[in-house]
Amino acid sequence: MGRDTRGRFTPGNQYARQGWTGLVQRRFGGDERACKAWWGAMGAWHSDAVYRAHGLGHMPWPGTPEEFVTSRRDYLRSALEFTLADVPVMEVQP
Repeated sequence: MGRDTRGRFTPGNQYARQGWTGLVQRRFGGDERACKAWWGAMGAWHSDAVYRAHGLGHMPWPGTPEEFVTSRRDYLRSALEFTLADVPVMEVQP
């Protein structure tokens, strides 16, 4: 059936593979790296639930896949926007 003794999908499960491919294509426009990053951010947010319950949580909600892709794209774009005047001159030490 494609599951182990705990009921988890095994690596060769065709339904899991189809689900992953559908998620990547439908919600992330084929960008598998963005999907993996979102999945990791969701995992971090969920593992932070105990701390959030006590007011100590620090992991932000990653948002929907579409929101995540947009904010990630904007962040990457802003990280690459600079001029040479923004870069400090390095002094060479003799």
